Amino acid sequence: LSYRFILFCVVFLPFLEASSLPLWSAEKALSLQKIEEVSVAPDHSKTVYLVRKANFKRQSWEKKIFLFDHEKQTSIAFVEDLEKIQRLSWSQNSESIWFLAKGDQHLALWKKSIQSERAEKIYEPSDDMESYAVSPDETKLAYIAKLQSGKQSLPAKAYNIAEPKGLWIKK
Repeated sequence: LSYRFILFCVVFLPFLEASSLPLWSAEKALSLQKIEEVSVAPDHSKTVYLVRKANFKRQSWEKKIFLFDHEKQTSIAFVEDLEKIQRLSWSQNSESIWFLAKGDQHLALWKKSIQSERAEKIYEPSDDMESYAVSPDETKLAYIAKLQSGKQSLPAKAYNIAEPKGLWIKK
């Protein structure tokens, strides 16, 4: 320890009142919201961003997608009702977003139009998706998924990249 630190502790700390120091609990620190992902539309008119916040009752993280309109300078909650949201991306025409979220059993690919009320589940594979790419005309999907341990075979049109992952091309 340096003598400056010891001098500070001996001389100045007694003058600080405990009530003047902000009290930060672990709960307060975790209740802060964190922006995890940001994606700007190809036409630069809008931005979507993913916000994470702790849910203490469920002992989990809540994630919501917000939509920011650059012209109006407003932000609205865009997707709130899904779990494990991640990997935001825009359609080529800037009219909808693609993202991964929990499906019935696994991480699935979802799409939500700027005009629609609810997101639509597009595809849920038999394993969790990790990453994806959608063709510009939105007719083809390529994705990487975790393979469950002990899986015997891969579906047709599957290309083994490295265990325990696989790449699927879906038309």
